[in-house]
Amino acid sequence: MFWTTVIAFALFVLLGGVGLYVPAALVVVAFFMIRKRVIASRRLATLSMLDVASSHGLPLDEAFEAYADNFRGGRRAKLRKFADRIASGGSLADAVAKGRGLLSARGQLAVAVGEETGTTAESIAAAAAWEAAAAKDVLEDRSHLGFYLMAVVWICASVVGFINFYIVPKYREIFNGFGTELPPSTTWLIDWHDSPLAQELVKLATLCTLIAYFFVWRRRDAPSAVFGLFGGLRPKLFTAEILRLLAVTADASKPTAVTFDAIAKHHRNGWIRRRMRWAVRAVTAGESEWDALFRAGLISRAESASLDAATRSGTLPDTLRRFARRRDADDRAGRLLAAEYVRPAVIGFFAIVVGLIAVAILAPLIKVIEDLS
Repeated sequence: MFWTTVIAFALFVLLGGVGLYVPAALVVVAFFMIRKRVIASRRLATLSMLDVASSHGLPLDEAFEAYADNFRGGRRAKLRKFADRIASGGSLADAVAKGRGLLSARGQLAVAVGEETGTTAESIAAAAAWEAAAAKDVLEDRSHLGFYLMAVVWICASVVGFINFYIVPKYREIFNGFGTELPPSTTWLIDWHDSPLAQELVKLATLCTLIAYFFVWRRRDAPSAVFGLFGGLRPKLFTAEILRLLAVTADASKPTAVTFDAIAKHHRNGWIRRRMRWAVRAVTAGESEWDALFRAGLISRAESASLDAATRSGTLPDTLRRFARRRDADDRAGRLLAAEYVRPAVIGFFAIVVGLIAVAILAPLIKVIEDLS
């Protein structure tokens, strides 16, 4: 990532220096998108290594000490600290929590719940398989959409910049020579081009957008702070990971109430923790686990009835995994549908901007033609 950082910084300085603030900002966004993919792949590799070591009964401290030798710099130091915490007798969940950024939030949850339910190896294996599938979906869906939208913004910003900084001054010279009174739209466009305040506003808006984007990117590991409302408004976005952890518990013939309690303690989203604590109290009061999850807003009534039947028929683990896969498919379909709305919205916005500039440029021509006729 070192040379990627150098190239991105050089392009940002070069484009910003000649006044191309929007393309410069897009370079920064592209850099952080690439960096996010690199970080995600490193976390997946760490989780896979943890899966291999725990499933084969290898000493985790020795395994990660050897694993750290494959890297350098900050990543090697982070992996060695992780191995040292385990070697000193600390719990795996505590070592993962202190190794900031070592695993994804879902990986951390799997480790914490696995330790409390006695299914560490199984929970890690399930989380690793899910992370691999999710990474593939993200690469196919979100990355393509992101780069597509960036390309659209880049092209439109380049067109607008060319018109504003090359065509508009030529127009001003031509029509000043004719002595023709310009329409208000053209006058506004020329005044905007000549105004120093306009350039400062563009620069300020670009800077504020970058700061907001960087804040969200930096807080990617703490979604309760940025996207916490999803736990209150759309709690079923987190249903799939809960069902997968419950499937691991069911496979190991452990009480589901223990998993409920562990998720209520360790889930990254405060709203989900609150809902799971309510479910724990409902189960303690004698209510069915699946009715409690339904009343907590995490599964549907049909899913609750199916899980209740699966519990009696002995097919609970497979049913939980099937519902988790279906929930993933539904969430992905929702993201793709939202993306189809975002594409025309972005294109439509820039089409309006370019159209207004075109009207401002063509209006004087129409007026000259009318005057000559």
